[in-house]
Amino acid sequence: MKKILPLAIMILFVFDPGILLPKEKRGVKLEIKKIDGHTMSGELIAVKKNMLILGVAYSVLLTGDNVEITDIQLIRIVRESNFGQAAVLGSVIGGVVGVGVGLSIKDNPSDFISLKPLQTIMLGLAGGVVGSLFGILVEASIGSEKIQIEGISDARLAYVLEKLRKKARFPDYQ
Repeated sequence: MKKILPLAIMILFVFDPGILLPKEKRGVKLEIKKIDGHTMSGELIAVKKNMLILGVAYSVLLTGDNVEITDIQLIRIVRESNFGQAAVLGSVIGGVVGVGVGLSIKDNPSDFISLKPLQTIMLGLAGGVVGSLFGILVEASIGSEKIQIEGISDARLAYVLEKLRKKARFPDYQ
């Protein structure tokens, strides 16, 4: 056991050297529809009193675009999809449940050959498939958040801006 742990840590460092380093905080990705019909998207860098600062990537360069709150009709918060993680987690949970059910089935002593190992494997595979599909469906049902800005009250706008400020790359920027 004492030799396995350092070996595992060494393998982790070979495949991902920055695994133990702190991750850089990223702002949430926004899609903004302006009142004039134009749309823009980018990373939320900061929220000022009446303005959003978006980081917009042009090829390799990251530039900041200021968007006045009065020019915004709709803000859509885009979240990254985790279909792969949901499918793997669902299949693991479903497989474990399927194997558990397979192991709990009583074996018939009058059978010439025991089918319990085959039943356990088949139920584990079936549970894994069902769990994977369930994980994908749950992930697909969680959509992006839309915030209507045009015609919003001042109190609600202050709440929305505070909520967005917490999701910005630099939340304390004024």
